[in-house]
Amino acid sequence: MEQPRQAGAPEANVNEPSRYPEADEPQATPPRLRGLPQATFREKCPKCGAKWFGQAKCDCGWRPNAAGVWIKAGVVLLLGVATIAWIWTVGHLREYFPDDKSADAYFAKAKDFFKDGSIKEAIVEYEHAVTESPKRSDIRYRYAQALAKDGGLNEAVNEMETAAALDPGNKTIAGACAKLYEQCGEDANAAKIYEKLAVETNDASYNYRLGIVYERLGQNDRAENFYKISSGKYPKMDGVWISLSRIQAKQGKTKEATATLRAGMQLIPSSANLHQSLGYLLSDAKQKDSAASEFRKCAELNPAYAEQTTGILDALAASKSVKEYYVPLSYQGQSYFVEAVLNERARVKLLVDSGADSCLISAGTAHSLKLDMEQAEPIIVQGVNGAGWAQRLSLKSVRVGIAKEKGISCIVKDQIDGCDGLLGMSFLSRFRFSVDSQRKLLVLTKR
Repeated sequence: MEQPRQAGAPEANVNEPSRYPEADEPQATPPRLRGLPQATFREKCPKCGAKWFGQAKCDCGWRPNAAGVWIKAGVVLLLGVATIAWIWTVGHLREYFPDDKSADAYFAKAKDFFKDGSIKEAIVEYEHAVTESPKRSDIRYRYAQALAKDGGLNEAVNEMETAAALDPGNKTIAGACAKLYEQCGEDANAAKIYEKLAVETNDASYNYRLGIVYERLGQNDRAENFYKISSGKYPKMDGVWISLSRIQAKQGKTKEATATLRAGMQLIPSSANLHQSLGYLLSDAKQKDSAASEFRKCAELNPAYAEQTTGILDALAASKSVKEYYVPLSYQGQSYFVEAVLNERARVKLLVDSGADSCLISAGTAHSLKLDMEQAEPIIVQGVNGAGWAQRLSLKSVRVGIAKEKGISCIVKDQIDGCDGLLGMSFLSRFRFSVDSQRKLLVLTKR
């Protein structure tokens, strides 16, 4: 019997398929959900059987329980946050719970490698030691030294700064940090540390370093003052007297510079270096006879200077007439080296290279000379390892022995192995030159 229709009930659509098909009824191909591949589907729609991956509703119109979706999403989010927190904690665990035993083992290995000259292997072991115990200043201090030895000055400075921050009262670390600043050309930062150490320790060596730093910074008055303080505290150190006389000579105080060296000789009568420095000073002042006397005294006090002194004396004698100069050479394998003075400021060791079109110096030497690199000309140079960029400029003067030339073209390169640069044809072409291998002399005859 047909049941009466209730009031307000919607009329049934006889053509509408059953909302829940019988199990034995053949199923239509589930509608493909738009936008994502089937491989990402995780569940099935309970209405039509289509795969459902979490969208707001299925193509058939079925909507999932919103609360259940949000609960699942919340669980996934919490698991993600917990995983990230765990990873961060493990990564920073050594900071709060350092493993000193493992750090000591790595540290000992690193020091052995460093002592044997295996710097790269030492760096690897230091890195492990720092990872195991990141708050140990002694490990970071040694690590910084190894990095500097390997040429990584910027990384070395960062590590040494960290070591200094971990142990702010350690004078050794502070002094090492200042030296690294010097190597990186950060003389102003180095001066701040040296001044603090000079006051706290009353150590004259820091006053001496301050003199060197301020001399490079071009603050000659301050440099002279700190050299004088050093000479008062270290009167038996000939390098202090030589540096003081040099800064005085730079300021045109030739008489004071001469008096300074003679005062040092009275306190250190056995110093050959003082007599040699006075000889160079007098030769620059055109007092050749007095200069020759000082060079002879230098050779008497230290026979190791005999060969070099012979060349200098020959040059002093020859320069009165034919302008022929004899420059002492040193040997390393098949290479010849000379000592040169650039811009009457920096004394450097140069490789004699007649195959080089121009003289060449390192970037560190250029910094010590306070050269204006902004005015340098960028050029491409061909080296052993291929072509690379460099900068070319002109030096005010180059002096080799007592042979001095002005306006010498020079190339500045980032790094040079084994010496401070090359003595190339921009200097040598102004002379007829030859090598006297028996007497170990570079013979220069003015053209």
